[in-house]
Amino acid sequence: MADQEDFKYNLKSINHYKYLDTYYKFGGSQSECDLLRREFPSKEGIYDFCLSLRGNLEYFDNLKNLDLFTNDKCQYLNCWIHDRLLNLGFDIAGESTTIFLQILKYFTFFKLDEKCKYEFFHIDKKKYEKMKKLYDYILDFMNIKWYANTYGCSEENKEYINERRRIYQEVKVDCEKNTSQPYYCIVLKHLKEAYKNDELTSFECTKMKSSPPRAQLGETLQGAHHGDSGDLQHALGPGSDHPREFPTTSAGQTEESSFPSSTPMAVFFPFLGSLLSVFTLYRFTPMGPWLRTRFLPKKMDGTNMGEVETFESVENDYENVNLTPHISKHLIGYNP
Repeated sequence: MADQEDFKYNLKSINHYKYLDTYYKFGGSQSECDLLRREFPSKEGIYDFCLSLRGNLEYFDNLKNLDLFTNDKCQYLNCWIHDRLLNLGFDIAGESTTIFLQILKYFTFFKLDEKCKYEFFHIDKKKYEKMKKLYDYILDFMNIKWYANTYGCSEENKEYINERRRIYQEVKVDCEKNTSQPYYCIVLKHLKEAYKNDELTSFECTKMKSSPPRAQLGETLQGAHHGDSGDLQHALGPGSDHPREFPTTSAGQTEESSFPSSTPMAVFFPFLGSLLSVFTLYRFTPMGPWLRTRFLPKKMDGTNMGEVETFESVENDYENVNLTPHISKHLIGYNP
């Protein structure tokens, strides 16, 4: 189960790209997309991409406004197009030129030249990836900030944020060195428009998570409950090297009644010691005949003799077995 306190599982950019994948997909022309599939038979998934693209272009006016910067829905549509093309195996050279020209035709067909232009095909892969990470960070920032300040950051979260800050500095240096990269450097303008006063570029994780998230711990314990004793041992900590058995009690039973009382044991063991001493004197010392004549009747029946033998057997085993209170009950019987 995903940790719902981690911002990685609550990124708005991922949801927005899924929205562009699916929401207007079946508004696209199947016949036109079938032509594109035949033109690029080795590109698995290009038919579905075409349906989504044409649907988004046809219903461009209905696409979500993200309220970040001017015409942001066009910029994120461009991010989505180029990301999906890279995933399909297209790049800026070779056969990619053909697909870029086809997409430009789609934009013209839907008369979007005045509203939104297809632009990112000018940018090489490495620069595009930097730019996309910054655009995604702009879209995700409010969620990231809220989760980081509310629940704290893991080391992975901290590195995620620091990487975006480094990328911002790299893009800034690139654009200062070469000002003739308008499609690449526009991200800096959009970033400042969305977040003034360097709020985004100066943000850091100041609250770190000190223990496993509750969702993860709950999942571990739940897995252990269903039989994974290794996970349970890990969850309980290094002190639990062996599985332990705990007594179960009924709903109305108290903790006190779950364990044997110490009072009977305190009475029993001194009594047992005295009994063993008397028996030893009786059987193995010259005092035996004297004890027999002073305290015992002249005859013992067969039942009691058998019980004496039983006690002798128990005595021999006593060193190896923990004797419990009920074992010794009625070990020796006497006739009045």
